Amino acid sequence: MSRYRWRMTVPPHEGPTLRAEALTRLMPDLLRRARRACPSRDDAEDIAQEALLRVWARLEIADDIEGIDGYLMVTMRHLSRKRRRRVIPLEF
Repeated sequence: MSRYRWRMTVPPHEGPTLRAEALTRLMPDLLRRARRACPSRDDAEDIAQEALLRVWARLEIADDIEGIDGYLMVTMRHLSRKRRRRVIPLEF
């Protein structure tokens, strides 16, 4: 993971393309960690995609995130915990 640590700053005219490439490179690690944190593969993929979208939105607001890989993994971890805490109503 350490090979992807950088400050996410890109020229405005190249922003979306470079951000997409950078986040795409992190997807295999993100999915692997999500699979460990989630009970099913579908849940893991949903959480990984949601984390990616949230980080993408954050980068649209402020592109000065240092250690984008760590930020992405923490976002995924928080989403998986949030999903586990969700209460499922019981039917009697």
